[in-house]
Amino acid sequence: MTSPLQPSTGVRAPDADPRTLIRLRGPAEVAAALPYMLGFHPAESLVGIGIGANKRVTLTARLDLGPPPYREQAAAMATYLRHASSVEAILVVVSDLPKSVVKRAGTAARVAARKAGMAVVDVMHVSDGRWWSLRCRNPRCCPPGGEVIDQSLVGQFAAELAALGRVVYPDRAAVTASIAYDQTAASEVRAALDAALAEQDRLAATAGSGAVVDAGERIVGAAVIGRRDRPRDLTVDEIGRLGAALQLIAVRDRALRWTVSPLAEVAENVWYQLTRRLPSPYAAPAATLLAVQSYNAGDCTLAGDCAARALTDDPRYTMAKLVAEAVMRAIPPGDFRAAMREAWLCDRRSRRSRRAA
Repeated sequence: MTSPLQPSTGVRAPDADPRTLIRLRGPAEVAAALPYMLGFHPAESLVGIGIGANKRVTLTARLDLGPPPYREQAAAMATYLRHASSVEAILVVVSDLPKSVVKRAGTAARVAARKAGMAVVDVMHVSDGRWWSLRCRNPRCCPPGGEVIDQSLVGQFAAELAALGRVVYPDRAAVTASIAYDQTAASEVRAALDAALAEQDRLAATAGSGAVVDAGERIVGAAVIGRRDRPRDLTVDEIGRLGAALQLIAVRDRALRWTVSPLAEVAENVWYQLTRRLPSPYAAPAATLLAVQSYNAGDCTLAGDCAARALTDDPRYTMAKLVAEAVMRAIPPGDFRAAMREAWLCDRRSRRSRRAA
């Protein structure tokens, strides 16, 4: 069985961006939309699409299909969807295995979903550009050879997500690879980071820790605001100063405000560059901020990978653990986003009170 926290898991929750609306009118749309709902093209997978009482998708989740029997994978999927308050489920087996094996997986998923209290809308099979309904036995609407996935629908979904800057990766491994450490100019980055850390120590010795935090907040703000109108790569010096600043928990916490701000997309690119370019163990704060930002956008797959990257750098990094837990429990990104916003507002009120005193 694949654990929901392992890198092979894929989850994409749709509630973060109200501009994104993929309409699923039937199995043809489901088959065409799968990669765009997950953020990557699945293979040998069990996919569950949860539907809430309002008829909107609550969660799209994927687990490795693995070898039979499929009861454990099916039970994990059902639990995942129920955690997201799903009352109905569409279940999809993406596999090139023989039909008898695919039907076995589909049956296990259907039974588990019903035991979890969900109505099963359909159980589908997707393979080699075609789709089948495993529940329909009418050859007039569900021919034995399956239906070809409608490429016009694929193009429509691709265009809608491209307009929002969403990336659909070729496979699950490509999602993880997108945040792997990039060693370009590694020695220069490390030198800039060491210099920035030394400067922080000197400032702390002369002006105190509060001055260091304030300076760090200004560095982060300048990096985000400075790219508002002109996106560009971070310089080596910026990577060093930002990496040093974010080692301070207070600076990282203040940086959370950018994840729920009008400049959230700009900030996301800053976190992404830092996650790629900072050496271990200094990437954990940036990877965690990128995890939060990804979760806010409904991309739980990337959020889980970023949390895992942060925990690889620092296994004790608490906020990364919180994001990983949110992914595992399928907490709706809207709820997670609201909690982040409230934390930011609390910090803002606290700082105002301290200044007034």
